[in-house]
Amino acid sequence: MRLGIMSSMFVGIALLACNPITGNIKGSGNVVTTSMNISGFNKIDAGHTFQVTITQSEDYSVVIYSDDNLVEHLDVRLDGDTLIINLANRKSAWNATLEAEVSLPELTAVGFHGASRGNLQGIASDNDFTASVSGASRLEGDLQAGQMEVRLSGASRLDLDGSGSSLDLHVSGASTADLEDFSVDSAQVDLSGASTAILDVKDDIGPVNLSGASRLIYSGDPAFRNFETSGASSINARE
Repeated sequence: MRLGIMSSMFVGIALLACNPITGNIKGSGNVVTTSMNISGFNKIDAGHTFQVTITQSEDYSVVIYSDDNLVEHLDVRLDGDTLIINLANRKSAWNATLEAEVSLPELTAVGFHGASRGNLQGIASDNDFTASVSGASRLEGDLQAGQMEVRLSGASRLDLDGSGSSLDLHVSGASTADLEDFSVDSAQVDLSGASTAILDVKDDIGPVNLSGASRLIYSGDPAFRNFETSGASSINARE
């Protein structure tokens, strides 16, 4: 009887790993290219471990690289002015390729979640820029922007080169914002849950609120205003 129960368990696990009905799909290993005829967006939202490369161009382009058995499950579409890059109907994939190359004239906001990753290549604008990165996701690359609002959570990471006029930064859940090569004139900072921010600020930093063993490391010669630390948090100049 015990052997029969164990055999049934192994069969169930095998079915779970390979049956699309369960929502968990193993990649076939045969990667194909799918070009999407989508335009008119200035925001991008990606999830489900997608790796997205974003470049600035006069023309729109959306190209997806995925295993051929995932093509029918892609959820790549326009929602208002936002390009959605995801898997449909709560599907998930493992041992799979999920990549996207996106070009657009102007980028004003990005969202990455579900262990996804974004790479900005030569994005430049004087307009405001918003980024939300959560769930062990990552955003990196080159950016020139005006006013910026950035939110990181859930062990996520931000690593940018470039500059902006001002930064409103919120980091939580053991996340890291590495902006030592991203210069801003001023910054507002809220760190919690053992998070870290490394900033290059010219003029002033504040308000600043640090809690839960978080760390703010800064360069430049900014004036501090309205700052508060608690729970073994710290503020230090970069050596």
